[in-house]
Amino acid sequence: WWHGNFDDREQLVTQLVPLLLVKSLDDNSEKNDVKRLYSIRSAIDLLDFEDESITSLKNHLLRTVGNPLFLQTSEGKKFIQHLFGVDKTLADELHKAVKVQLIGAKKSLLTAYADIYYGVWKLAIEQSGDESCDDEEDKTTTLQSIEEAIQDLVYHALHSANPSTVKQVKGILDKFYQNKKNPAV
Repeated sequence: WWHGNFDDREQLVTQLVPLLLVKSLDDNSEKNDVKRLYSIRSAIDLLDFEDESITSLKNHLLRTVGNPLFLQTSEGKKFIQHLFGVDKTLADELHKAVKVQLIGAKKSLLTAYADIYYGVWKLAIEQSGDESCDDEEDKTTTLQSIEEAIQDLVYHALHSANPSTVKQVKGILDKFYQNKKNPAV
């Protein structure tokens, strides 16, 4: 129904997104569950994140940054990248959730987060230069939001007294360093 662009497909969003999200966060979920959720990611843009009734859904969306299935699949990482551009407050909360996950994180987890942050930043840079994109405020907000998150990581890398925290944060920032020869970086 969603992919067919049928009339009143927006009416499904309030039930479809939570259903697929809960199914993909379940302990018995599979990669296909994440792929299904990723395929309807544009439906999330229709939700009002200012409304108080969305708190439960927002909490489930925040759980995606700590879910191994989302971090192991390309669709899962792209889904999280999409979430960073949906709403400024959601992006800030996602960043906080990622920082919580950094404590004792393995290299594979750091690599996944590095891919997510770099992907969001790169997409925001591309969109900020794209004249065909209609919503100028959204483009600026996403870029500003991800740059603030990256600056926060740099701040923590420079000011942390704990060497393991510095190592974890550097694991994420290393993706930017590896791509420093890229003109966009």
